[in-house]
Amino acid sequence: MYTVPNCLDCAAVKNLLEGAGVPYREVDISQVPGSREALAMLSGLHSVPQVYIGSRFIGQVFEVRTLIQTGRFQRLLAEAKARRGPPASGHCAPGDGAPGDATPADATPGEDTPSDATS
Repeated sequence: MYTVPNCLDCAAVKNLLEGAGVPYREVDISQVPGSREALAMLSGLHSVPQVYIGSRFIGQVFEVRTLIQTGRFQRLLAEAKARRGPPASGHCAPGDGAPGDATPADATPGEDTPSDATS
């Protein structure tokens, strides 16, 4: 999940994900030059928060809330995890639920695509 400090919508999405028991990785873009432009290339939006599962843009507060309430968010996570497969050699893979790991947006803006964690 891409965020900036003191963002009420960012806090709302974090609360939604935490309430649903969804691990996520937060990427603070406030000190990353060109980050909003990079996000716009991925999602078409300059605003935050932006939540991704893998390279798929999921949405912002409204979309995340709706997906969690309908159970679709958890299904999207399960589908992404199934596509990724088990971690090699028993090591934790990004987004496999390891502590501190994550959410859809677990890449830094400017990387090719976020990995399959929840951001």
